[in-house]
Amino acid sequence: MMELILKNRISRPKIDALLTFLHTWGVDAEIKARDKQTAKDKHIAEFKEAIRETEAMAKDIRLNGTKGYKTLDELLAED
Repeated sequence: MMELILKNRISRPKIDALLTFLHTWGVDAEIKARDKQTAKDKHIAEFKEAIRETEAMAKDIRLNGTKGYKTLDELLAED
């Protein structure tokens, strides 16, 4: 199996012509489009992960108290 990566957007007629050309040579080929994650999707995924981490931290604080956590003033004083 080989993989051909097309780096630019190509119109559907050109893709169909390429597939037809490959089929005439007896090459079994198919098109699989990879969905690229947009910047908006990436930001949403990062935000959801931050929410999950915050919820886990809140649960830990509810169960174990604030031992091991620092206040913002304590964190800033370290620098």
